Amino acid sequence: MKSYEYNSFFPYPSIRDQQKVAIEFAIDSFLNNDKRFCIVEAGTGVGKSAIGLTVARALADNMPDNDLITSGSYFITTQKILQQQYVDDFKSVVSLKSASNYQCSFKKSNTCSESQQALRTAEKSSKFFKKCFHECVYKKQKQRFLDSAESITNFSYFLTEANL
Repeated sequence: MKSYEYNSFFPYPSIRDQQKVAIEFAIDSFLNNDKRFCIVEAGTGVGKSAIGLTVARALADNMPDNDLITSGSYFITTQKILQQQYVDDFKSVVSLKSASNYQCSFKKSNTCSESQQALRTAEKSSKFFKKCFHECVYKKQKQRFLDSAESITNFSYFLTEANL
């Protein structure tokens, strides 16, 4: 079994023994055993977020070049509050929620979701269409999410997007 350096990717000053075991298991699953998926089950307070971030960074650093694999990791949470916790704890992580969570920059009383629906019938020459079609807050955040090496969203949004 080939071993990989991951200590420099850990977001905190020290790694606990349980975290080392989980990190090594996950990295080994992906890089030495050709697994596409790996589940780490750990209790509250173990530091699953730090484990996941470390594994993501180690994989990005050690993945062989391959046209079928794109660099980057998605983190998916059960709740938007946990999504925000990732962003607060790890500043490099880009968060994305549904368009209903963003305020339209043109029609301040609308969410981006409401304005996106209104765009369907808006006159293409209108200021509203030009602004929201090309400079939508939600669309810009979605592009940041897609371009980021470390992105997070919630299950509801992820499953909706995956089905569309």
